[in-house]
Amino acid sequence: NAAAEIFRIAAVMNGLTLVGVAIGFVLLRIEATVEE
Repeated sequence: NAAAEIFRIAAVMNGLTLVGVAIGFVLLRIEATVEE
């Protein structure tokens, strides 16, 4: 089913984006802590 495939890909992309944002936020917090 093409619609199901598109929905699955969209969900994966959304998940990767959220993971990327979370990793970036953690790295920023670590950098701020180290600088102090």
